[in-house]
Amino acid sequence: MNLINIENVTKSYTERKLFEDASFSLQEGEKVGVIGINGTGKTTLLRVLAGLEQPDEGQVITQNGIRIAYLQQNPAFPEEKTVLSYVTDGMWDMDWTLQSEAKSMLNQLGIVDHEQPLAELSGGQRRKAALVRTLV
Repeated sequence: MNLINIENVTKSYTERKLFEDASFSLQEGEKVGVIGINGTGKTTLLRVLAGLEQPDEGQVITQNGIRIAYLQQNPAFPEEKTVLSYVTDGMWDMDWTLQSEAKSMLNQLGIVDHEQPLAELSGGQRRKAALVRTLV
C-alpha cells in the first residue's frame, strides 16, 4: 500500500534546480535514506514531503490519516522552558495518554527530570527532547 506518492515534483531556488520532475512512492514498511553532498536539496525534499514547503511543480499525495513530522537540523530551544513544557508546547489539551507517552519516551532516552529547564541540558539531551517533541 502506498503511503506517499511524489509525482513530477520540481523545486528550485533562484536559478538552481534542486530536483526536476522527481517521482517516487513509499510503501508501508519501506525504509528510506536520503543521502548526498551539501546543497543538493535533501532538506528541501524532506520539507516538501512534510508540507512545510510547496513544490514549484508536481504534487505530494499522502494516504488518508498519514501525519508527517519533521525535525529541523537546528531546532530552536527556548531556554526558559522546562523539558516537558517544550515537548508538549501547544498541546496542553492533548489527552493524558499522549502526555504519558511523551514522559515515557523522555525516560527511555535518559531524560528523567521532566521539570528541568532546557538551559541545563546538554546539546545531545536537547536533541533527544526535540526528537520526542517531533514524535509526540
